[in-house]
Amino acid sequence: MVKIDFSVLRHVWDPSFKEKEFKFATKQAISRITEVISHGQLDELNGLLTKAARLSLLRELDLNWGEKQRRLLALKKEDIQISSPRKVYFIRIADKKFCDVDMAFLALKWAPINNIDALIFTEIFARFHREYTPHCIPEWTIAYFKVTRFEVLRR
Repeated sequence: MVKIDFSVLRHVWDPSFKEKEFKFATKQAISRITEVISHGQLDELNGLLTKAARLSLLRELDLNWGEKQRRLLALKKEDIQISSPRKVYFIRIADKKFCDVDMAFLALKWAPINNIDALIFTEIFARFHREYTPHCIPEWTIAYFKVTRFEVLRR
């Protein structure tokens, strides 16, 4: 179904849309956000996420994430093994047009913890949002970001 929706997106709404380029860019965005969190540079989340998504993420970090977990969260683009589109939404409100794409990411990386290499498994869900109303800024932003699984697996 997602392939059909991407085809509709390309042929009806956005002739320049390319799934491969979109997935590449989403991996870059996820990598950047996890690095920003890991390095504690939370002001740099401005512009990467919508205001609601940023506030939700900051609340989640304050309530559920310790300093050690945050430091281990940083992902390089090559750590992300799978980036999978889950659902595409086409939204029309009056004369405005929006598209949301739900994406799931699975990442694996090795990290030293107390001088022992550990495998870090991370699963992230993100909703990418773009307005397609004529004369709007043509850029994707993240309208929802959640680390749905984070596990440290020791050898």
